[in-house]
Amino acid sequence: MKYNEKDIEEIYLQNPHLIIKAHPRFKNSNWITYKHQFKLSETLRCDLIFQDTETKELHLVEIKKHYADFSDISQVMSYYAACKKIGLNITNVYILAKGFSDDLKLALSYCNITPIEINFKAVETAYKDIDEVIRGIYKNPNIYIEPSREVGEFPHIPLEFFSHMSDIEKVKVEEAYKQYKFDFYNTPLKYYFEIWEFTVIPNKCYLMSIRHDGEAIHFNNYFPYMTKRQKNSIGLSTRLAAWQYYKSNIENIPYNNFLILTYRPFKHPLFKPDPKSVNKYKEKFIHEDYY
Repeated sequence: MKYNEKDIEEIYLQNPHLIIKAHPRFKNSNWITYKHQFKLSETLRCDLIFQDTETKELHLVEIKKHYADFSDISQVMSYYAACKKIGLNITNVYILAKGFSDDLKLALSYCNITPIEINFKAVETAYKDIDEVIRGIYKNPNIYIEPSREVGEFPHIPLEFFSHMSDIEKVKVEEAYKQYKFDFYNTPLKYYFEIWEFTVIPNKCYLMSIRHDGEAIHFNNYFPYMTKRQKNSIGLSTRLAAWQYYKSNIENIPYNNFLILTYRPFKHPLFKPDPKSVNKYKEKFIHEDYY
């Protein structure tokens, strides 16, 4: 199986013991995730920071799918300096990569950066063992919406927005909404938490329902925005409403990923799936005040 850097990052996020095993000093350590995809500045974001539960030491980890090179040294040292600036005292810095040249290992040793070669066999084993609930993605999608587990009804398209459409446009929207409802019931859930959006008029009217592990939750009001990443934006965007529902009802289940499906009657293709990690979702769509 081929893994991208996000896959590998997720595996080490859930299995820090793979790093510990590669470093004799930490043989009996227990690490927990301290920061993940941590934004250090407008231009800097580090992959992972772990904390040792006993010593409280912090370990910064940068992951590269391919062979490491000399530019990676300046990258991780920039992260180290940025962490120091905001009061995070990093004890060790690691680069995980497919491999390292002898010259690069010499330079890393001089900079006190620990190189660790990714054990792809261990990664594959760990990937298979990651709980699908934690990942938030079904390994074998075969769950559909159960009528007995439906909260509310699909929202109606507000008539006020039809007055601005031609007859052809109205028919197009109505047909697309029928397709949206059909797919909602007849497509197996791929993710545990799915946000289904329907665009009536871009930047004016969006409808939304949520699918969660066989349950349907419908929002009867319309939203003027998909995204409004500002303070005082409650009730204005689908993405914030979905996040608040998750926070209030599901956050005790630590899904790592969501799926957004947006239906667009006047575009091709009709719908656009947009998978997002929870961290990316928050960063892109949610104001910090609502985290």
